[in-house]
This record gives sequence, structure tokens and C-alpha cells, in this order.
Amino acid sequence: MPSLSRELKYFIGYDVASSYRFLLQVENLTMMVVLPAGMGLISGAVGSLLSLMIAYEHDVARALAGADAIPALTASQSFVKSTKDAMSELTNSFKFFPIFMLIGFLAYAVERWARMLATAMAIKDALSSAGLIIGGNLQLTHEKHTWQLAFDLYRYLNVAHFFTYSRISPWFDMTTDSDLIDLGLLTPVERDWLMKDGSRDTVMERETALAWALAAIGRGCRENRLLEGSHSDIIGAITEARKEMDAFHNIISTQQPNVWVMLMAVVINVLLVLYVIGSPFTMYSEEGIASGCVQIWTVVGVFFLSFPMTFSKAIIGWLDSPLTGNIDILNVDSMLAATEQCLFAELRAQFDRDAQHATKLQRAVRAWARAKLATRLMSRSISSRQATLAAPDGPEHLKA
Repeated sequence: MPSLSRELKYFIGYDVASSYRFLLQVENLTMMVVLPAGMGLISGAVGSLLSLMIAYEHDVARALAGADAIPALTASQSFVKSTKDAMSELTNSFKFFPIFMLIGFLAYAVERWARMLATAMAIKDALSSAGLIIGGNLQLTHEKHTWQLAFDLYRYLNVAHFFTYSRISPWFDMTTDSDLIDLGLLTPVERDWLMKDGSRDTVMERETALAWALAAIGRGCRENRLLEGSHSDIIGAITEARKEMDAFHNIISTQQPNVWVMLMAVVINVLLVLYVIGSPFTMYSEEGIASGCVQIWTVVGVFFLSFPMTFSKAIIGWLDSPLTGNIDILNVDSMLAATEQCLFAELRAQFDRDAQHATKLQRAVRAWARAKLATRLMSRSISSRQATLAAPDGPEHLKA
């Protein structure tokens, strides 16, 4: 099965062409087609067997009564007609409950996936807001200690964001703490502190990184590197980010009750069995006797009845873990990259502005110095010329 293109992977759209292109490239599509087709073939085989039995009984009746005799209702025909009404009533009465449960569970899976996406976006926005508040309230931006404070906050906020997904994302799970050191997000001492018990607990690592960020904020306020009164706003922004991170893990950990899942699986399977067993009777065609024994409409009917069930169950499985697979995944690596870019720009905004201001100031000072020097030279030149004109032995053409 070919892999999804970038356009299909992140956005399908609502037009028919792109939807079917996506369907043809879905992982495990073969199994989702083979299973309903297999159930249709089994049900069609039962229907064809009934058709053969009825045809055989008709042939036996004609042989006994004569070729021109009108065959009476055979035993197999009576069985099919009596069973058809019973199976139709049973299936129609039973199918509401499993379909109702499946639709409810599918709606829950889609809503849960949407909440994960919204919460992941909220984490990104909360961290960016924290960086914006910090960057706008930095003071003493010409000092190296302020640069170090901004860089520490940049590191801690990005590390906390990374640890939010590190154990539940297959990409980040392959990343080690040594990789974070190579990226400059952790120091060896900080790595040793996070791994002091020899095991990795991403929740504790995330909380530790956020605690380090709050400690750095407190240190910056005490050293007057942050504007007075901004402490509470910064703390509120970071704690809001922590709240969204915890909410994301809560969504991951929250599932439907096991008894609900078990009951839904049982009633859906029972309904599929009823389709397989009952369709040879409810979809039986008398025309099959004249045209052949194969009950093709039974095969087609069972396939289209069972395909939505199997496909819906597959969708629930895909949406259950949106950070894995290749269908409707949450692209958290792009969220981390976008957050990192925002934090980088926000936390150094004051430095860039001060550097530009300093450059402009230096240019203005140099221009002022040049103008002052030119003024002095001009004054000296004018004074010299005046002195020459006033001298008794000055040039005759100047005196004139």
C-alpha cells in the first residue's frame, strides 16, 4: 500500500476525488474489505446451498409427478419462506441497539481526538503567551546575566513542552536526554538531576522543568531583571501551560468503561452474525433457480451491511491513539517547532531592539561628532580670516 502524500496526510478536504484517493491509501484497507467480503461469500454460499436444495427437490418432484406437473411447495422452500420473516423481524428489532452504541462510541472517539488537538494547540499558545509576557518585561537587557536568564527560560519551557509528548509520541520516545544536551536544551548537571533515580518519568521531568522556570522567574524578579509587578502575570501564564499539559495527559488516560466497550463489541458481532445467517433467507431470490444457484445479491447485500460496521470499528482504533500511525495523526513535532520559534523571537525581542537602538544611537553620536567637528573647523577658519583682514600688514587685495 503506498504511503500517504503530504497533502493527503494533513488535509483531505470534502471533495469526492480526494476522499477516495485517501481511502485507497488507508493502512489496512485490504483487511477492512476482505472481512466484509468474506462474510458476504459465506452468507452467499449458504444461500446458494439453499437454492441447490430447492432446485433438487423440484427436480425430484417433477421426476415423480411428470415433466408437465406443477411442482408443489417443497420442504426447503417452506423452510426459507418461514425463516425469512422470522430473521427479518429479528434483525430489524435487534439492529437499533448495536448501531446506536456504535454511533455513540464513534462520536466519543472523534470528540476525544478533537479535544486532544485543541489541548495540544492550547499548550502551544500558553507557552507562547508566557514567552511573550517574559520577553516584554525583561530589564537590564544589556547585561549578560539577563541574557542567561532569558536563555534558561527558553530552555526550560521547550524541555517541558518536549516531555509532554516524549513517552506517547513514537518520534520523541526515541530521543534520549543526551540528545537534549546536544541540542543545548539541557546541561549535563540538569540531565543528571532528572535521571537521579535511574528511570525516566516524563511527568516528573516536565514538572521539574517548569519548576526550574518558575525559580528562574523568581530570581529574575529579585535581581530586577523583570519589571516590577510582572511576576504574577508570568506565573499565571506558566501555570496555565502546565494545566493544559496535564489536561492532555488526562485525555490520553481517559477511556470509555471496559463494560461499555465489551458490550458494544459483543452486540456488533452478534449483529454481524445475524447478517451472515439471516441474509440467505431475507435476501433469497427465486430467480436464482432459473438463472443458476448462486445467490449473488446475498453476497453483495451482506458486504454492504457489514462494511460500515468493520470500517467504523477501524476508525475507533485509529482515533484511539492519534500520535501513532499515519492517519489523522497529531503532528506534535510541528507544534514544538512553532513554539520554539515563538519563544526564541519573544525572549530576545528586547535584545534585538536594544541592539538596533544602540546602533542608531551610535550612528547619531558619530554624526553629531562629525557635525561638531565641522562647526569648530569652520569657526576657526572664519576667525583666522577675520584676523588676517584686521592685521595692518595684511594683503592689499584683501584690505581693498
